[in-house]
Amino acid sequence: MNNNLSLVNKISLLGLLALLTGTGNGVFFALIFTLTLSFSAAVIKIIYLQFEDFFQKKTGEIILWGTGLGISYFLYALLPQIFKSQVEYFNYYFILIGVTPLLYAELKNRSLVNFIINHTLFFDLMLAVSLLRELLGQGSILNYQIFTEPPLSLAANPPGAFLILGLVAFIYEIIINKFKLEKRTANDAELESGVKYE
Repeated sequence: MNNNLSLVNKISLLGLLALLTGTGNGVFFALIFTLTLSFSAAVIKIIYLQFEDFFQKKTGEIILWGTGLGISYFLYALLPQIFKSQVEYFNYYFILIGVTPLLYAELKNRSLVNFIINHTLFFDLMLAVSLLRELLGQGSILNYQIFTEPPLSLAANPPGAFLILGLVAFIYEIIINKFKLEKRTANDAELESGVKYE
């Protein structure tokens, strides 16, 4: 990925599918989606590090992606039994968690620092986007109705998801640049892992 992109841009692009599809059904489902993706990514990372030489080959990469799809399909079948109130939102998009690029980022890095940073930022983005989409698109937060009419009904639809994500990413960029958080985070990650953070 282009190293000129900021950390927020990278995570937004790597988790774009999840950010758009996982935030359309309220905050609670977005949290389920986020934790499922992070869990899948952790499992993939552990498997990769155990069999690194094999997965670096072309055939190994295909098997790794297949493994990601398998994990997400298993969770797609299991989680509706646990979160019964959210069962209507578990559609085929959920299975595509397994091919979300964020799952396969930082695989070669044996340190967990960058993995934690990436998924913490992804968690923040999912939470912020889902809150705004629910508030503007449905007029509620956590199903508690605040507005009688949605202020921006477009936010509940896919075009609105892009708009909200762009707005959230812009705000994050301002905050991160203001406090120089990206540079501090990168330095901390480099010191702890011994690997240059890009």
